Amino acid sequence: MGLVAVFFLLYQTGSKRDGVRARMAEIWRASWGPDKGPGAKRVALPADFAHLLDNVGGGAPIGVFELVPKEAWLGIYRPALLDGNDHITVFMRLYEPGPAMRVAPLPFTDEGRVPNLGIRFTKDPEFTARFQVEGAGDREIKQWLSPPVREELLELEDAFLEVEGKRAALSLYTRLDEEALDALVAAADVIFAEYGASDASLFGSDLPSYRTPPPQAKAARPIAPKPAADKRPKPRA
Repeated sequence: MGLVAVFFLLYQTGSKRDGVRARMAEIWRASWGPDKGPGAKRVALPADFAHLLDNVGGGAPIGVFELVPKEAWLGIYRPALLDGNDHITVFMRLYEPGPAMRVAPLPFTDEGRVPNLGIRFTKDPEFTARFQVEGAGDREIKQWLSPPVREELLELEDAFLEVEGKRAALSLYTRLDEEALDALVAAADVIFAEYGASDASLFGSDLPSYRTPPPQAKAARPIAPKPAADKRPKPRA
């Protein structure tokens, strides 16, 4: 089989697969947000996220959906002609720069997971056993990876987290389906609640986020009783 024929078969196979992924992405986009709402808006990923996109796998976008205006996006990517990976990633703006870091699942070998050569969380042995954390500033990174954030990463199992200045990306390299998209956005919502540029939820602007406290009814101000009238007879002059 000639080289041209091989490229043609690969193109045909990829096109059919991309069509399935595009339909799945559109179903999720239309169902996102409040009931009977317009769904998530299709946009382009902002240019200042280009370096972070390259770090998490690059590729060509099947769809980029705005979750919070100008602050959070869900990107669904396929390999480009010469490079890139299949991945789904939530990109987020942070309210202040975070410590530069990369969190990745420890790969498996025939003998189990490889040794962890990154930052160790002595008080969270389960997290240390499953994720390698790399970056400068152990103390700052440990503080940033709070218990709720570590819990969400453990729940996703195969998630990758990148933090770069006031930008962050949470990625999965997995089969594209509704369950994976929902799980990724739910985990990113917790991170955005802790460090995001606003209090908005990634599931819709009119929904409360993880960190937005529920509104409390104002207590009624007690009404002071009127002073009782003095009914004693007044002394005669």
